[in-house]
Amino acid sequence: MPTAHSADPVLHGVGRGSPQDADNSFRVPIYTDRFAADPHAAYAHMRERFGSLAPIWLAPGVPATLVIGYWTALKIMHDPEMRCGARQYFSCH
Repeated sequence: MPTAHSADPVLHGVGRGSPQDADNSFRVPIYTDRFAADPHAAYAHMRERFGSLAPIWLAPGVPATLVIGYWTALKIMHDPEMRCGARQYFSCH
């Protein structure tokens, strides 16, 4: 059942870096030596460019969305639809 928050782009990442809609050319590779050398600068750049949801490459060919906003992370963790989705994905019913 949809909640009042179900269409909230902050919660669900629509248009803000979700793997389904991100242009892969904008993804930030976080597996590189460059990222490892100065992750704080990389996070600051991602926050400035993308907001609290950043499109990233976990590894070559592995897209993901990194939650780098505290309040967005709290909203996601407290959203029953998101928790249910994670349980289904990880099969931890």
